[in-house]
Amino acid sequence: MSEVTNNIEKDNKFSGEIRIRMPKSLHKELSSQAKEEGTSLNQYIIYRLSKNTEESTIKQEPFFINLAKRIKEILESSKIDELGNLTLKDIKTIIDNKYKDGLIQKETYDDWKSCSDALKLQALLIIKNWKK
Repeated sequence: MSEVTNNIEKDNKFSGEIRIRMPKSLHKELSSQAKEEGTSLNQYIIYRLSKNTEESTIKQEPFFINLAKRIKEILESSKIDELGNLTLKDIKTIIDNKYKDGLIQKETYDDWKSCSDALKLQALLIIKNWKK
């Protein structure tokens, strides 16, 4: 059997789904945090799990940093007083509306839409931590 075939078989063992048990209090807290960020509980948990593993590589990823900068410029042009108060849902709405109004380039919009909610949450975290 070739190495490629072995790798494919190994990858087929992972469905991308797991079932986990957690204390009700943790479930409640995560649900509350997901709601605050304007995303699903599933996407929020993926974000939290991937944060540590992706954080170091994402921050160094030129594409991702460039996209975060473009999104920050879009948000600042919206005359939003406090970026720190925005949720992911707020940002999605702003970007969708600006694109519909022709105020965002198609490339930027397509790049944004291609990112998972977990990556969008990471971008939001980076944007919130950048100083004006």
